[in-house]
Amino acid sequence: MKKFCKRILNLILLLSALLMALLFVCAWKPEVTERIAQILYPDGEPAVTAAADGNDAAPGDGRPESGAEAAVVGAEPNGPESGGEAVRLPGEEETEANEESGGSQEAAVPAVYIAPERSQISVPEEVAGKNGYQEIEGSDSEIEEEEAQELIAGLDTGETGDGLTFDPLFYPYYDMLDENGQRIYRQIYANAEVLNPAFAPVEPITARKLRNVISAVYNDHPELFWLDTAYACKHLGNGQCVEIDLQFNRTARNLEKENAAFQDAAQEIISQAAAFGSDYDKERYVHDTLLHKVSY
Repeated sequence: MKKFCKRILNLILLLSALLMALLFVCAWKPEVTERIAQILYPDGEPAVTAAADGNDAAPGDGRPESGAEAAVVGAEPNGPESGGEAVRLPGEEETEANEESGGSQEAAVPAVYIAPERSQISVPEEVAGKNGYQEIEGSDSEIEEEEAQELIAGLDTGETGDGLTFDPLFYPYYDMLDENGQRIYRQIYANAEVLNPAFAPVEPITARKLRNVISAVYNDHPELFWLDTAYACKHLGNGQCVEIDLQFNRTARNLEKENAAFQDAAQEIISQAAAFGSDYDKERYVHDTLLHKVSY
């Protein structure tokens, strides 16, 4: 009898260990949970119950949500009281709209974007580890008060950039700056457009903050391809910038010709992309075309 009880106990311990191992694997690899669910529920219609904490079930797969997915879906209007469409659980009747259209059914679209696993992402070998980005290189030099006064007396602000506007949707780095940084940003952009290499800041700014502003202009405006990633700043002992010096690459020597070639190449890609139906296909065409045309 003792021997039998000992075997039962060992069996229970073994099953417990296997269960703990399975739970660990499911927590570490969410895709394992999905595969188990597919085996247990081949029809894709497991019973759905509300979790104790009030989270809704994920639309279309019958599995409770967790983490960020639950937070995103919970933030969207999904019930009659909020004015949005009610979330329908698997197995419920079709909506009146589907009945009017002949009862046709479409595959459920996930309410949130689910990022793929890293193992599912492939990077073309020709661009692996390359992005073409160059860090901003600033050359800061401290000057004495006397030299600073001479610079202030003989150097103007060049183009101030007043009146320029930048949509945050297309120029996100501009949007992240404060009012002081945005005004210097507009001044740098305006002077870069007319190839003005040296000017006094239109309002006070420190050398450290200037680096962030220069980076914002460079990252927001790839069309300023003649603007180099290097610049210089002359400042006082307290860090206050007195002179901003932009540097331009070799394309600035014949900018009119280089700019025309740039615009022609861009227009050719845009015209060819317009032949595609969806925005996704257009964007993918532009992406793939640049991939094959650009060399590092």
